[in-house]
Amino acid sequence: MRALVTGATGFLGSHLTRHLVESGDQVAVLMRRESDPWRIADVVGTTQVIVAPLTELAGARDEVSAFHPDAVYHLAWSGVAGGARNHAEHLRPNVVGSLDLADLAAGAGCRTFIGVGSQAELGPVTGVIDEATPAKPNTLYGAAKLAAGLLTSQLCQLHGIRHAWLRLLSAYGPADIPGTFIDSLAKSLLEGQELALSHGTQPWDFLYVKDAARALRAVASQPDASGTYVLCSGAPTTIRTAGELLRECLAPTATLRWGCSEAAPNLGLSGSPARLTQDTGWTPETDLAQGIDATASWYRAHDIAAAATARIR
Repeated sequence: MRALVTGATGFLGSHLTRHLVESGDQVAVLMRRESDPWRIADVVGTTQVIVAPLTELAGARDEVSAFHPDAVYHLAWSGVAGGARNHAEHLRPNVVGSLDLADLAAGAGCRTFIGVGSQAELGPVTGVIDEATPAKPNTLYGAAKLAAGLLTSQLCQLHGIRHAWLRLLSAYGPADIPGTFIDSLAKSLLEGQELALSHGTQPWDFLYVKDAARALRAVASQPDASGTYVLCSGAPTTIRTAGELLRECLAPTATLRWGCSEAAPNLGLSGSPARLTQDTGWTPETDLAQGIDATASWYRAHDIAAAATARIR
């Protein structure tokens, strides 16, 4: 399979790119000139790098057409970190850029377009999330993701392209996004610092990032898989459970001070991947204990590497 990936230098995008390469696919990655490919340093040399931001795709048209992708995986999204995701300045490049990408894919003869959405498209939800859960975003980020999914779906339909939109609930793993719960706690534990934590008893659906990457390729590999899917583990636990597992791996003698944070109460996050499993046969392979152990090993190794680099300097 010939695959074009946007967002390849990001968290999930890097794991997807590596999974595609290891699966024997021919991979091209679309990235901005200023992107730092540190997450895919081990595989970027085996891919075709096409330099162009989503806002300037016209300049990449010839290269993408020559590559002639069978599938486009759209993961690029500017302004994903923290409060930046709700800045109005990101609306146009993200939404219009997604449409331009779908148009570019059609012009290159691509037959499958797979985008990654978010649980933010749904807004606050109680109960188990599935494909029937109504979309009621209460943030600009959620509304923009919803718009991108709906608009690219309609455009792909006009071009006769299969379209799938996977609403990711919560992924974790090596090279996580800075500032997430797992990333913040791992760094705090390694540095011997305390992190103010909520009560942590709310349910949470933790999906190991490599399983998420496998799900995306599973959708591409099944010609009848289309529409909206919920991408999750389907095995919710609690934030406290995940935190304690990470503590055991990185700093067993440390004490986590649950209930010290004054953060607003969280409804939790639980989902069902039943439709995704039914249409593709995909199921998560990594349970929480295994995933946390692998994640902790990555953070431990990179903490040691960072310390060694600091000593050399």
